[in-house]
Amino acid sequence: MNNKNKLYPKFETEGKGFFNQIKKVEHPFLQQLVDMNAAVIFMGNEFTVYGCDLVGVLLFIYDDSVELECISTDPAKRKNGQATEMMKALIEVSNRTNIPITLRTANVTGNGWQMMQHPVVALGMNKKNKIPTAKLRKFYEKFGFKVIEKVKAGYRMIYTPVVVTTPEINS
Repeated sequence: MNNKNKLYPKFETEGKGFFNQIKKVEHPFLQQLVDMNAAVIFMGNEFTVYGCDLVGVLLFIYDDSVELECISTDPAKRKNGQATEMMKALIEVSNRTNIPITLRTANVTGNGWQMMQHPVVALGMNKKNKIPTAKLRKFYEKFGFKVIEKVKAGYRMIYTPVVVTTPEINS
């Protein structure tokens, strides 16, 4: 979706296994998520975030934005607000770091993984083997995302951070 090169900021984990949580990362958006106690993991050249009762988020990092590639919850736990809570956290981090979030609504079936589904995609798969997207535009719009353009089977959208300024007090 994005023509820019992905960034792979340096990070530290507590161990050397495949699913070790990142404890420190040289990117403000990802570090904010770590500081909020989200489980941030790097696998398959992608950053995956787990939080809010096992909501999975797949993020791509670019020099001027973060791409929300996929967010999903276990189908048995849908309609309980977990994805909403995760989106609120992502919006809060975007506002704190002044880093926009981009995305594209579309049917997700595999994210290019050939041998297996990415764990975030697999978490949200339904019986038709894709994550339902019919209502995603309205879901994202309620968090302040705006449509950039209509694309095949969906929309490109962006959340532009709201920078909160505090008035200066002259003394």
